[in-house]
Amino acid sequence: MPTIQSIKKDIHSLGYAQKEEILSYLEEVITFGAVSKEITNNIKESRFSKGKVCPHCSHEEVSR
Repeated sequence: MPTIQSIKKDIHSLGYAQKEEILSYLEEVITFGAVSKEITNNIKESRFSKGKVCPHCSHEEVSR
């Protein structure tokens, strides 16, 4: 398994265009991860804002 040091060394040896491609990929991965977590948190907040209740009848005893 590669180490952080070996990855850094490999990136350092890349050309300018390849470094731009790596940077673009990392930005996409990091941004998507942050957006994904934010969306998940928003869904949880809106869905469970009243606690765990049935979405149809608002009864507090919920079963799957």
